[in-house]
Amino acid sequence: MSLPGEASGRLRDRLHGTTLQLMMAAEHVLVVEDHEEIREFVALVLENEGYRVTTASNGALALEEVTREPVDVVLLDMRMPVMDGWAFAEAYRRQPGPHGHAHVQQHAKR
Repeated sequence: MSLPGEASGRLRDRLHGTTLQLMMAAEHVLVVEDHEEIREFVALVLENEGYRVTTASNGALALEEVTREPVDVVLLDMRMPVMDGWAFAEAYRRQPGPHGHAHVQQHAKR
């Protein structure tokens, strides 16, 4: 399944400035988002753009992923069950080794 260029363009427009520069240099992106539809959509768009994408539905699973394999960029929702984005960021920062750059994404409450 491919997305129209318009959908990909809208996501690219949301990633601006330094984040866009980081994304352009990245190969492996971790998408951490508890809403499955959003997580899958972002992963699909990034994969269509040529990125290798790993996903996690909460911060605890994301920590397991980055322990298994380092990533270049983390797209991180801050409001999630189990371990929220703030707790993930703090735990991730304490881990030894290289760290991917984090881009925080927050969604309005539904």
